Amino acid sequence: MSPNSRPLSPARAGTIPSPKGVALFAILVAGLCYAVAPIAADEVSSEIVHLEFSSDGRFLASLDSDGTLSVFHTRSRKTALLLTNRIRGENVAWRPGTHELALALDRGQGWDIWLLDVDTEKEERLTRHPALDASPQWIDGGDTLVFVTYRSGSADLFQMNMTDRVAVPLVEKEYDQWQPLAQPGGNAVAYLSLETERVSLWICDPDQPPFRIADFDPLGRFLESVDFAWDRQGKSLLYVDDASNPNRLHAFDFGERRDRLLSESAEIRRPALDEKRGRLFYDSPEGLIRHRWKGRPFQGRSGREILTFDGLALSRPTLGCQGRRPLLAVTLAQGRIAALGRAPDGPFFPLGENMTDRMLLAEEWSDIGRLGSALRIYRDSMKLASDADEIAAIHVRRAAAFRKAGRYDDALEELRQVAKSTEATIAPGEILALQGEILLFEVGDTALASATLGAAIRESTDGLPAAEEALAILETGKPSLIESYVEAHRALRRDDIEACLDAARTFAQEEPASPRVRDAVLSLLNDPYRDEILNPEEAERFDRRKYRERIAEILILLDRAAQTGAGSPSVGDPEIDRLRESLLQILLDTRRLAEARAVALRLLASKGPDAFAAKDFLDRYLDPEGHTRIEHALLAKVLASPEVAPALEERFQDDTVARTMLSLAHTKSALLEGDFESSRRSLDKALASFEDFYSEEFRSEIADLQVYLYLFEAKYYEGQSLWDAAAKSYLHALALAHRHVPDRTKLCLDLDLALSEVTLKLAPDDARKRMQAILRGMGDPLLNPTIDDEQLLTVARNLRQLATQPDGAMLEPFLLFHMGAGLMQAGRFHQAARCLDQSLALDPPPALRAAVHWYRASLAHITGDVWGEYQACQDLLKIVREPFLEDAIRMRSVEPLLSLGMEDQARALLVELSESAALAPVRESAARRLEELSHAAPSD
Repeated sequence: MSPNSRPLSPARAGTIPSPKGVALFAILVAGLCYAVAPIAADEVSSEIVHLEFSSDGRFLASLDSDGTLSVFHTRSRKTALLLTNRIRGENVAWRPGTHELALALDRGQGWDIWLLDVDTEKEERLTRHPALDASPQWIDGGDTLVFVTYRSGSADLFQMNMTDRVAVPLVEKEYDQWQPLAQPGGNAVAYLSLETERVSLWICDPDQPPFRIADFDPLGRFLESVDFAWDRQGKSLLYVDDASNPNRLHAFDFGERRDRLLSESAEIRRPALDEKRGRLFYDSPEGLIRHRWKGRPFQGRSGREILTFDGLALSRPTLGCQGRRPLLAVTLAQGRIAALGRAPDGPFFPLGENMTDRMLLAEEWSDIGRLGSALRIYRDSMKLASDADEIAAIHVRRAAAFRKAGRYDDALEELRQVAKSTEATIAPGEILALQGEILLFEVGDTALASATLGAAIRESTDGLPAAEEALAILETGKPSLIESYVEAHRALRRDDIEACLDAARTFAQEEPASPRVRDAVLSLLNDPYRDEILNPEEAERFDRRKYRERIAEILILLDRAAQTGAGSPSVGDPEIDRLRESLLQILLDTRRLAEARAVALRLLASKGPDAFAAKDFLDRYLDPEGHTRIEHALLAKVLASPEVAPALEERFQDDTVARTMLSLAHTKSALLEGDFESSRRSLDKALASFEDFYSEEFRSEIADLQVYLYLFEAKYYEGQSLWDAAAKSYLHALALAHRHVPDRTKLCLDLDLALSEVTLKLAPDDARKRMQAILRGMGDPLLNPTIDDEQLLTVARNLRQLATQPDGAMLEPFLLFHMGAGLMQAGRFHQAARCLDQSLALDPPPALRAAVHWYRASLAHITGDVWGEYQACQDLLKIVREPFLEDAIRMRSVEPLLSLGMEDQARALLVELSESAALAPVRESAARRLEELSHAAPSD
């Protein structure tokens, strides 16, 4: 959603969309970055998730969350190898004594383990199974490869002897094992498991049975991962129990089989230990900590030191060795850049010559006031710049750094250097606009700023809306108006929102009916400097409750002026409509419903439904993921209110899609009020409109509302003590939800609620009371459709407790299924897979079995297990009987077939579906996919 084309999303409530909200430092042409902003989030590298030295310390491998692998020379600090967005999982593994990396790659035949020689860049495929293979590790000095595989449908640990290249189980049981970590210089492998029904840490040796180190998650929080690491000598295994408060750091002595509690005084993460040299490193809220290691418990701050890189925070410590020289690798710049420490007590050096990372690093230093460090990066980058455009971009960034530091003359000089360039493709108007902004907002020379901004506009061929806006204010010649305008921008730049809003109100009061004032206020409240803020959590500076009422008052002032006097707009004035769209959203956000209805009616009178993007509002209203429960209800009370609804219906007479959306909105509004009779009438109207066109989105929405109708009927009958009728309605809801095989959170929660209510009528008393407690913990999914992870985990924990009771046995397959669904939604994939498999093992009825297989397919898709996804689809086809469902499932299996290299089979299936599928959309999708394959380039 573009903030310039539609009303605010709830996440940005309080920030005002504006086509003229682009900062005066406009985006530079030819791919240059924002002038004074740090590199945008989509231009920087993703967070680094794994660092590992080769055994001789010559290379450092860095893997980020997008699957990009960078390998650096530790002596030259230059990049030796780069594979972009191609690696699966969160780790790679150096083979001991070599420069070979084991990693998970997909070369068109599924995810397998490959061996990559960094010196020669030669690749060799080690595993050849269609199931997902990932997370490689080396034992036996590099003679044996250990990895996670999903060949049996769950996560197992396999091992491969590099002589015969045959993969056999290392740990293969009915529960998952994942996150293996090999013992340095040994044969042991630490890993996580679900054998005890909780996440537990185990160690296995190829010649000995596995043994458990510790269980985690005593409070039922369903942890998915644990921080654990071997020390460099392979003697001790450090692990962090972060389910406790405070966290506990343990060290398990592998030789003595003895566990020691080292600390419970801080929030410790990612420990790294060099026991031989007596150094322990770990992440904490304060930053990277180096602690003198004495092998015994420690408390407080004694013996610890916070490590930084010239003021920048460090994280993710990784130890290595080059001869006798210890090495320490870390990440900086919010975890996006790798850095190397030549020794634990020595300085750090950023790795690689990537210009984007260099600019990011300089921006970090500039933001914390380390101008000298930032200028040093810019100076060095100038020497490496390959063309005039890169040099111009660096000058612009230097200007931004000087501007942040208050050195405005230096900033202007940097921009003059760019203007002198005859080779750079940057538009002269862009640079003049930057200079004009500094002259206006920092230097305070309004005369020179006016001349410079005017020259910028004349030089520009594409237009400079922000410069035009500032010049329009200057041309009024009113000192008080100009002063309040400048002060508002200055206050915003120094992050003083209170002063900014004070100045904005004063500015708006000067000429509230003036279009130039109105546009300037909207642009200001859109925060033209938001891209200068590195921390995304702080980027929405106006999105705070204490500011929303003040913003609403400013917008109301402008709206009232637009309704009366000489400034009254003509019908359909787009700028007035934009003001009212913003005002409507902020009024909803502040729960001022009467005023919101009045604004909505003015918008309809001005320009019809498009005046306040009614379709967009309805779309967001129907989408439970787009807003909170309160915002959902507020939208209903405005859009489906007696005042607004008739006007909307009149506007939508000739728009079938919008009319159906409005009927669905009325249905939901009535359901929220508990009026299922009105809901049924509105839903019938929606179904009648739906017959005029086809949309999978509306089919799903109508199915949702039909489920809700049954649920509300059941609640009504239950309130009348008509238990048979209530049970019948609950069963209808359950059957309908199963038939549509939902894969969205809301429908999953619908199913939970329906099943729970049915269970209340069938289960013994004790189970009924426990299920009622679970329902209270879940909340009503209609009123709370975006339950967060912690609530889902609480529900799963309560379901687990109910299943362990004697009177809960009859419910067990259902409970296990819903535990799996909730855990999957909360991102606990290994636990979810275990619950779904356990549900299948109890021979559930066909409808439930189908739902379990569908979730297994979804889970395999999320985790990248294409073989598992294909197998789940095949299992599902054995159950369903409806032709349209069979076609949908067969269509879903096409992509896994292609990923597995079975293109002929996939093509044959697409041909069959394109000719004979029961539903036209499936036929069309199959034909379209077949055409895409025919035009695709031949695979390697």
